[in-house]
Formats: sequence, structure tokens, C-alpha cells
Amino acid sequence: MWLNVTGKEFLKICQTLNKEDGASKKLAHELLLRREEQKRLAKYRKAAEKQQKDGEIEIDRDAVVSKGADPGAYVMAWIWIYDEECKSTTPD
Repeated sequence: MWLNVTGKEFLKICQTLNKEDGASKKLAHELLLRREEQKRLAKYRKAAEKQQKDGEIEIDRDAVVSKGADPGAYVMAWIWIYDEECKSTTPD
């Protein structure tokens, strides 16, 4: 599941978690660390934006970046799929 929240909403969530028990405080700390890591990986988002094709492949300004052991990273992107491309024999 993916939840898109604003920076203010994210900080409010972390502040609320930080007021709870040890496990919640740990989660708040981990979320903040992940957010900082995503900021450091912004260079990969910028490079991915150069590969955008309007209406085909699009990159959000806050797209998730997953840095691996190899020299590079995956950047979350949106691809457009027309209805006719997902014709199926099973109902929705």
C-alpha cells in the first residue's frame, strides 16, 4: 500500500508516534531516517526525470529511490496503460 502525505502530515505522524511507547518511538525514528535517505538519493530522481515521456513514463518529485549493492538505483515511476491493454477473461 502507498500513502501520499505532505511533509507536514509526515512530521505530525512522527511526532505522534514519538509520544507513544518504545516501539512507536523507534518507528518514528526509522521513518525520519528513511526520509533523510530519500532526500540524499534525489540525484537518482533527477536523472530519472530526464527519461520521462509525457503520458507514458512519469516520475513524481518525491518518487521512492531504492539504492542497491550495484552501482545504481531503482526509481519509482508511473507508466500509462490503456484499458485495451488489460483485456481479461476475469471480471474486475
